[in-house]
Amino acid sequence: MPTFRGVRLVSNQDAVLRNGLLAEWLMNESGSTLTDTSGNGNDGAINGATWYTLPSGYKVLSFDGNDYVEIGNPILPGDDELTIMAFINPSTDVIWAGPIFIETETVTGGQHTRNYLSQHRMTMTFDQFPPLGGSLNTPDFIAVGTWYHVAVVVKKPYRAIFVNGSVSVEDNSAETYLGYAPSVTRIGYRGSASSHYYKGLIGPLRVYSRKLQPWEIQALYNYDKALMGI
Repeated sequence: MPTFRGVRLVSNQDAVLRNGLLAEWLMNESGSTLTDTSGNGNDGAINGATWYTLPSGYKVLSFDGNDYVEIGNPILPGDDELTIMAFINPSTDVIWAGPIFIETETVTGGQHTRNYLSQHRMTMTFDQFPPLGGSLNTPDFIAVGTWYHVAVVVKKPYRAIFVNGSVSVEDNSAETYLGYAPSVTRIGYRGSASSHYYKGLIGPLRVYSRKLQPWEIQALYNYDKALMGI
């Protein structure tokens, strides 16, 4: 049976690692640049976030409430199909959305948010703006100081949020974007208010142009958990 970086799969490893992979930030480095290991050149400039070493020796990024990583160019595909996933460890019960991954367009008088995965209070939220529907929120609470693997998948009209490899919430109401074109991609900051920062740790983060299957999400969850030694 083939493996994906040490994790046994039921399909070719490239189907998970490369098929539709737009960006992959594995962390575990140093310096002021976050390297995209997908080969697509989506490196990010680290603004304030610092490298934090886990007991296993693996390094992740620490955000203290006014930090972010700016990729500088849009990454997400069209509005029909995508997957965003990351390992997170929040350090606060945020009142407003604490973005993990977000794309925005700066416009006169403010910003339009195209798409983001965030922590809102102690749930996970996936927003698609401008929406005709609403946000997708997990019914399960997440705890401060605990690692979680979170993933959102969309294949319109279906969308779902996975937590630790299992579906937490799903529905069939994904809407079509109204034509806004994002101009910037950020990790950790929405960019429209001083309160819209993520606070906590972020580990490996990936973006795909397709809806990953549940077994693929489970395999990547298991791999990243072993990679980080948590």
